[in-house]
Amino acid sequence: MKLKGLVFSCIILLSAVSTAFSQGSDSSQTSSKRKFLEHQIGLDATIFIQNFTFNGGGFVGSPYALNYKLLYQFKKGFIQSAGLRTGLGYTRMESSSENIIQKTSNENKSLSYRFRVGIEAQKRINKHWVVYLGYDYVVNESNDLFKNSFKSGNNTITTESNTKMKSEGSGLALGVQFNFNKHISLGTELSVYDLKGTSETISQSGNNIPQVNKTTLNSTQIITPAFVNFIVRF
Repeated sequence: MKLKGLVFSCIILLSAVSTAFSQGSDSSQTSSKRKFLEHQIGLDATIFIQNFTFNGGGFVGSPYALNYKLLYQFKKGFIQSAGLRTGLGYTRMESSSENIIQKTSNENKSLSYRFRVGIEAQKRINKHWVVYLGYDYVVNESNDLFKNSFKSGNNTITTESNTKMKSEGSGLALGVQFNFNKHISLGTELSVYDLKGTSETISQSGNNIPQVNKTTLNSTQIITPAFVNFIVRF
């Protein structure tokens, strides 16, 4: 599904949620007290949990550190709730090293972000367990810079390489959530996204003409359920 199609689906879903909420809130004094909309804020708690329980082994963090869901609660039906979902991830790393004997120095900088937006439907299995299915539109971007400097006498020769990547696509997410109470939950999910994009690398050594290399990307991103999200519901 293209972005326009997904945005259109989200608008239709929001309209349906708003209409149903308005009808439900006006039906009676009793029904007006019923909670129709639920907000969910999820934070990747993998590192925190594994440091205190699993001693740092076997788990990796989610690429989406912050997640938000807006769900409409249905009175009856096979699906208990449905709505919108979003996720955001951000990574920044910098490192440098210097070898005085060989008169060289290295510098690395890496910046990346990941964003997704989609729709989700949830099915409650029992009092605590919930399974859900989502469909997302995904955007990934990264910028990696590598610089190497070598001193020869009074001259410094610098070699640089800068790689920029951007990909987008869509795919499914299948997840499970455990509700401790009305407000606190833990969850994880399996996501499979079909991505397409481009990669551009600009490299230059000394005063030479920069070399540009462009590549077309076609890949499948699989996010395994090797992480735990801490979820607050209200």
